Amino acid sequence: MNNAGFQALPEGNQYEALALDLDGTLLNAAGELEPLVVSQVKNLSQRGVPVFLVSGRMQPAIDNIWRQLQLLTHIVSYNGARIALPGQLPIYDQFLPDDLAEQALAFCQQAGFHLNIYADDMLYVSGMNRSARWYSEHFGIELHPLPPDGLARIPPRTKLLTIVEEGELDDTYAALAKEFGQVARIVTSSRRFVEILPLNASKANALRVLADKYSIPLEKWIAVGDGMNDLDMIHAAGLGVAVENGDEKVKLEADLVVPPLPEGGLGVLMEKFFSSPQRREKCSSAT
Repeated sequence: MNNAGFQALPEGNQYEALALDLDGTLLNAAGELEPLVVSQVKNLSQRGVPVFLVSGRMQPAIDNIWRQLQLLTHIVSYNGARIALPGQLPIYDQFLPDDLAEQALAFCQQAGFHLNIYADDMLYVSGMNRSARWYSEHFGIELHPLPPDGLARIPPRTKLLTIVEEGELDDTYAALAKEFGQVARIVTSSRRFVEILPLNASKANALRVLADKYSIPLEKWIAVGDGMNDLDMIHAAGLGVAVENGDEKVKLEADLVVPPLPEGGLGVLMEKFFSSPQRREKCSSAT
């Protein structure tokens, strides 16, 4: 574990912004915000520490969390493919090429993989099956069946996602990476999800866009996550943090490992790195 310990890490005003993954990191096991976490995030915002939500979720599945936390900062959704404020046009938007999306759909259908297709903040599914219904209920997203003519009438696709049983994750990832890894970014975003993303879509690239937008150098960011889709963001930030319940590789490569954020981890970061008054004014959305 690359965890040098608190004494070896800069504390206090060394860091000025906080980027947080949602599922497995900021949210509890039920995918909800704990009251303590809500209070802590609001406290950080009030003290001038901009907090950013950086998630693989589609933006409609993040907006309500953003509002509960009373944030003003841009949301990173679709694992870095989009950056936007709710109700406003994106400041960053990546899409899969049409031919790639068509090829991936055909490949998944032939292989028997369920596929979610994300387009214009709507969720289309390759079949109204158990996986699709579970996803819809878990994330509170309305499902739309894939039209009979496939992708032809669907807006540009932001990402594709397969849902598998946990024991099938490695084989599914390997198959998709072998087929599309040269022309798309293939990531696992949970123990059940393998995603096909635009080649330049990543949480690290999104962090770079935000760093420029908010004039906060990357070395002054703390980024926290739990999964392999968080690893590039953890590497890009000045301080990369993993949670104890996260992927072993992520914990190994992080600068620091803390308890799950709803179980005290966010408090640890606040005490060690944001305990002093911040130099920056209270952050509103950058214009």
